[in-house]
Amino acid sequence: MLDVVGFGNLNLDLLYKVDSASYGREARILEQREEAGGSAANTLVGLSRLGFRTAALGVVGSDSAGKMIVEILKKESVRISGVARKKGQTSKILALVDRAGSSTFYRDPGVAQEFELDDLDIEQIKKAKYFHMSSFVDSSKMDLQNSLVKKIGNAKLSFSPGKVMSHFGYSELIPILKKTDTLFINESELKYLMDESYEGACNRLFKLGIKRVAVTRGKEGSYVSSRKESYNIPAYPVNVVDTTGSGDAYAAGFLAGILAGRTLSESGKMGSKVASLCIQHMGAREGLPTMKQLLAKSAQEVIE
Repeated sequence: MLDVVGFGNLNLDLLYKVDSASYGREARILEQREEAGGSAANTLVGLSRLGFRTAALGVVGSDSAGKMIVEILKKESVRISGVARKKGQTSKILALVDRAGSSTFYRDPGVAQEFELDDLDIEQIKKAKYFHMSSFVDSSKMDLQNSLVKKIGNAKLSFSPGKVMSHFGYSELIPILKKTDTLFINESELKYLMDESYEGACNRLFKLGIKRVAVTRGKEGSYVSSRKESYNIPAYPVNVVDTTGSGDAYAAGFLAGILAGRTLSESGKMGSKVASLCIQHMGAREGLPTMKQLLAKSAQEVIE
């Protein structure tokens, strides 16, 4: 059995570190690089490095970017049999990262616009303990994702709506939220989705059937809650280089805790620690740790 199968955009990330991302003025590029990306894929890579069995579902183009993305997933021990290839260009993300580590994103969906439910290996999802889903293209693919979560069998759904899907609003996402076991969402996304306090939002979400909610809050840490308990988890103070993928890293650490039988608070601390290691590096994956690295740096922090 697989531990986690993930579905979302598979992107080529074009990352530019700039002295300022302000509009209407000229800015200097300080550093640039190209990397494989995508929210769900980043989480899968994080989980794979932590020793869990993962598989990716999604689509790439017939270009060199698509080949690179698949090869990197394979190198990271993420199974790629569920990744479809279509003629055309792979999805791309242009990310401008300022000196504070804050990011602005621009998306070109490429062949992801042509992806349909029939392109997915549903049987692979049914063999997993968790099905982790992030945003995919835009509202034009909501029907696909609504249909998909009805077909996942006994796999538990973990859901990271991100900015794209959170902006659709609470009512639009109810069919997915009703199927969700664990929700990952940041502070601003929760405001767009429900415009309530953490406690009020979680209470409404629990009534839909959600078991756990993890709200990431940047330097303020995270708020994790279940129907029986809630905790404010502090952030680990680090030198922030780039926040790209920090939520994906948090989800990897948190799910690793849940899969390993950790408590809610311990899982929150694992998520926070993985995210803190991620944001000390440029890009979403360079700082993702192995389990040995994670425990070597934070054994007492995680278990206390």
